[in-house]
Amino acid sequence: MKAVFTWLAPDAMQKENAVAALSAEERKKLLGQLDQASVGDLMQATAPEGGASASELKGAALTGRVRAIDGLLQGSGKDIATVLAGQLGNVANLSLETRLAILRFLRRDPPTDLGATARKYADSRVSSVYGSGLHLFGVAGDADSLRRELAGEAPSAEMDKEARQRDLALAVSLLDKPDLVEEGRRRVGAWNAQEKALLDAWTGGKPFSLARSEMPGLNADDLFQRVAWLAYLVRHEPTTYGAQFAREWLLTAEYQDYCSRSIDNLYPRMGEMSPADKKRAAVKDPSWRRLSVYLETLRAIAQPDMELLLVKNPEVAAAGLARAHFTLEFRATMNLLGAMDRGSEAGILERLTHAENRDLADFSAARLR
Repeated sequence: MKAVFTWLAPDAMQKENAVAALSAEERKKLLGQLDQASVGDLMQATAPEGGASASELKGAALTGRVRAIDGLLQGSGKDIATVLAGQLGNVANLSLETRLAILRFLRRDPPTDLGATARKYADSRVSSVYGSGLHLFGVAGDADSLRRELAGEAPSAEMDKEARQRDLALAVSLLDKPDLVEEGRRRVGAWNAQEKALLDAWTGGKPFSLARSEMPGLNADDLFQRVAWLAYLVRHEPTTYGAQFAREWLLTAEYQDYCSRSIDNLYPRMGEMSPADKKRAAVKDPSWRRLSVYLETLRAIAQPDMELLLVKNPEVAAAGLARAHFTLEFRATMNLLGAMDRGSEAGILERLTHAENRDLADFSAARLR
């Protein structure tokens, strides 16, 4: 809605209720609190198989730690970034949401020696800390370490292999260097070929229809990985991958909806769950929830790339946006266009008057009038 108001009535958004800035006093207090807590973390930490140490917090200790982290996330600066980066390695059981919020902060304002921190965490045998190490490889621009991780296996049999796969993909989406472009071409090409074969078998090579409705042609984790690699590739080859990236970026919200539907399907509307159903739900429910968080984070990480594509390659971007089909895609496109300068979107809007989503086509035509 903010984007729509900005677009249609820009003067209405001149005065907003801004988030209160972190005061100097509160900043000092929170930094001191986390510095002191880090000493305790080191005393309580365990280091499986000699890897980097991390502590497990419980109850009020964990709640207080997260509250302090959330407070510092409202600030900025290298000192805060250094302390937050330390929390990724100090506390093994920070939630995925908190870890990824810290990651987004560090991408905006990376601390010094981030590469060394990444290597330390990647040596950990604690899955969550190891995953943060992979993320920081991307932020630090350490393409060589990412290449080795992509080619290798998990450093321990006890590692969460599903999380590792997702963390590696997210790390790639954070990398700016062109070192992995060839690998990205190979992976995206393979996923595209696999998807085409399945969808051609589904539709007989024809467009989607009521009888053969639109559906994903890859499994959930392959879809996530492909969007992450497209976010990386579009920085280096926008004319080749821009249209596909634009559509897949829109679809991340739809994929989150699929996660929610998949969770709902784990639980029967009537009757009791069998022991086997309960066991399956105990595994799949948290997995779908975590994937939804990864998708939301990836969409945020890649939004600047989507916005840059609209400015520098508007025809390419419009070709992808015009393929929008679902309502969530329409809404995401409105937000993108609504945030653009009023004089720069005419060419894109003209293309979108022929969008597959009727609401998007009508919206674009109305805006042009």
